[in-house]
Amino acid sequence: MKIVLILLITFGSSVTIADGQFGVFDFQVRRFVYEAKLQGVKVNTQRLRIEFMPGLPHRWLAACFNMGSYYPYIGVDRYVWERSGSLRKEYTIFHEMGHCILNRNHDTRLKDGYHPISIMYPDDRVIDNSQYYLEYRAEYMHELFHPNK
Repeated sequence: MKIVLILLITFGSSVTIADGQFGVFDFQVRRFVYEAKLQGVKVNTQRLRIEFMPGLPHRWLAACFNMGSYYPYIGVDRYVWERSGSLRKEYTIFHEMGHCILNRNHDTRLKDGYHPISIMYPDDRVIDNSQYYLEYRAEYMHELFHPNK
């Protein structure tokens, strides 16, 4: 409940996301904008489209299309989305918005030979261990919005 209240108070009228603009993905998009703001980064989601898309390859949960374009688009597999927990949903939308909004490529660097240093790692290794993700979430957020620092 505290997180929701903080988000509502923090967003106020400074965020230009129309209520419900992203449907079931609205919370994750708002959270991404909030995290960007905490990192001192302004992001523009006005032209972003996110919707369910059948037929994504390899049981992917989501994919960014038109990376870096004027009209970024994220397609999400409904079957996998509906069976995913809140952390996997956050990780997935943040990863895909990293591509579509921040124009980030995959980052395959590892810490200690196994743990990715970036949320932009190309597989689910970041989120497979949710405790590790929660423990290092602040570092992942910093790296997402400041990849060269």
